[in-house]
Amino acid sequence: MEENNDKVMLEENEGVQGNEKTPEISVISFIVSAILMGIGFYKMFAYSNPESSFGTSQNVYVGGDAYNYIINSNYATAYFVLAGVFVLLGGIFIIKNEIALLKKN
Repeated sequence: MEENNDKVMLEENEGVQGNEKTPEISVISFIVSAILMGIGFYKMFAYSNPESSFGTSQNVYVGGDAYNYIINSNYATAYFVLAGVFVLLGGIFIIKNEIALLKKN
């Protein structure tokens, strides 16, 4: 009799966990994180400062190349930190959802 109760409880738990979705806010958080990572890599690798004034400049802020590289590296670091924060938030939302499911049972 006790084995049947355990089996029924396991089946109920599997059904509840299988029906519940990952919170939408965590998926949105991971998407925002991917976008921020892309912007960070863009700041790191997309730099163009042509010699002539007719060329198109990308990610150029001041006259010297070294200063522009420093500024772009600081921007990239900020975007990577923001991406890490959003990954952490997404993970926290998933863990919170799983704890709520376990408490529900």
